Amino acid sequence: MPTVVNVAFWILVVGSALTAVLLILSALGLAAVRPAVALPAGAMAAVAVTLVGGGIGLLIRIGIAVMLRRGYGPARIFLTVVSVYSLGLTALHGFDPISVVQVVLVVIPVILVWLPASHRYFHTVGEARRQAKASGMTVGFLG
Repeated sequence: MPTVVNVAFWILVVGSALTAVLLILSALGLAAVRPAVALPAGAMAAVAVTLVGGGIGLLIRIGIAVMLRRGYGPARIFLTVVSVYSLGLTALHGFDPISVVQVVLVVIPVILVWLPASHRYFHTVGEARRQAKASGMTVGFLG
């Protein structure tokens, strides 16, 4: 595996860890504020949707990171689409220091997985997977 794919993987892991910490802190902060402040039901629902959506996004990014590491080429497309979606949401909600860090942790892996060294890796692994499938064998969990 080329270094650029490995670096992209680890940046996605760090970004996912940061997201997990932020989700946990948000949930704990909400739990601490809820008894003291009467929040409207709509506000609670919006926060709950945000936390659930963030959790789903976290799981998607971890899945994409694992697929990239295993050489699954379409994961580059998934990463690009998820990143554009994430950037769009961030742009809608505004940029603060934490969101800028998260944007950097999303954009750099996208760039890295589209570099020529990455392309060769995904092409080689994909070709090996196709040949193994043609001979009746499977390669990895994505077969």
